[in-house]
Amino acid sequence: MRDKPELVYLEATILEVMRYGCIVPIVGRAASCDNQLEGYTIPKNTVILSNLHSVLYAPEVWGDPENFRPERFIGQDGKVIRFEELIPFSMGRRVCLGESLARMELFLYLAAMIQRFRFLPPETGELPSLQGILGIVDVPKRYMVRAVLRK
Repeated sequence: MRDKPELVYLEATILEVMRYGCIVPIVGRAASCDNQLEGYTIPKNTVILSNLHSVLYAPEVWGDPENFRPERFIGQDGKVIRFEELIPFSMGRRVCLGESLARMELFLYLAAMIQRFRFLPPETGELPSLQGILGIVDVPKRYMVRAVLRK
């Protein structure tokens, strides 16, 4: 973890993975009491669906959201840029309780894997689809990959 500040491109790649491949694109909540929001009444127990995908793919924020581009998270100074619109774990009082653990585990796991292996397409050269299978969660389609031990 002490090397994390020096591994800017890895961190930027992880942030772009979380933006591009949000696992839970829609989050449901129920209003605990009657509320007013911009002139609308939201009655108690109304189910509200937050579309995180619409924020993570907003062209006005990301420019070219359909492109996987980790560089968007690296500033002119070479440091990681944090966007408040990067909300794959939701936000506010109902943010995912496991967010900090998930971010740390993802960094440690990927750093260890990249340190030990080169990841290549299968012998056929076929790259995996970037389109997932949407259900309660968004999961990737099955794909093949080669992990070649680094020397």
